[in-house]
Amino acid sequence: MSVLTLALIVFAVESSPGQTQVKLSTDCQAGDQKACVQLARSNATTPAVRLAAVRKLTDQSVLTELARTCTVRNIRLAAIRGLINQDALSRIAQDGKGPGPIERGAAIERLQSQELLAQIARKDPSKWVRRKAANCLTDEGLIAKLVAEARKELLPTVTVGGGIRDVTIDGKDVKETLLGIVTVQPGRHTVTADFVVKENVTWEEGSVTSTGVDARLGAAYVLEAEVGIVTWDYLSPQTRRGGGTWKLVVREEVSPGPDLLPQILRR
Repeated sequence: MSVLTLALIVFAVESSPGQTQVKLSTDCQAGDQKACVQLARSNATTPAVRLAAVRKLTDQSVLTELARTCTVRNIRLAAIRGLINQDALSRIAQDGKGPGPIERGAAIERLQSQELLAQIARKDPSKWVRRKAANCLTDEGLIAKLVAEARKELLPTVTVGGGIRDVTIDGKDVKETLLGIVTVQPGRHTVTADFVVKENVTWEEGSVTSTGVDARLGAAYVLEAEVGIVTWDYLSPQTRRGGGTWKLVVREEVSPGPDLLPQILRR
C-alpha cells in the first residue's frame, strides 16, 4: 500500500465524524426527528448544535428525558420550553428535589392549570419559584385566596428609586423604609411623587408627577424619575439656574432566577 493511499484512508476515517454531524444537522433542520434526537443526545456534539437540535424536537418523551437528565442547563431549559405535555410539565414544576428552581420556573411558565399554579405558589421550597407561580396566575378567585391567606412574600413590591421623595400610593403617604421597599395589594394603583432637587432647578408644568401601575402577585416594581432636558442660565461662573421637566415612571423588575440580579422592563 502506497503512502498516498494510506494517507487518504486516514483522512477519510478522521473526516467521517465531522461529515456525519453535518449530515445529521442538515437532516434535523429539514425536520428529520431521528436526526434531531441523535444530535440532542450526543455528548460528542457541541452544545450549540445540540441546542439547535433540541429546538427542532417535537417528541415529548425525548424532550422530557432531556429536561430531566441532560447535564447542560441551557439544553434542559430548551427541552422544557419545547414541552406541551402538561403531565410532564407538572412533574417538573412540582419536583422540589430534582430539577433546580430555574428549571421549575421554566415549566411553570407553560403550565395551564391555575389550581396547580396556586398550589406551587403555596408549597415550593424556593421563594422565587413561589413568586413565579403566583405571577402566572390569572384566576381572580385563586389570587384573592392567596391574598386572604396573608402570604406576604407573594405580594407585589414597590421600590422607591433614587431622587424620589414624598411618595403616595392611592393618596396615602408611603412611609420610608431602610431599603425603600413597600408591599401593595394586587390590582390598579395610582402613584405620585416629587423629584429631589439637588441643584437650583425649577421643574416646569410639563412634568408628570403621577402614574398608574397594575400590580400583579409575585411582581416587583421600581419608581424612577425620568429627567428631561434641563436648560441652564449661568448667572455667574459659580452660579446657575435651570428649568426643565421630569416624569415619574414605574418599571417592572424581572429576576431570571433566585439570587440573580433583576432585569428591569419598562411597563
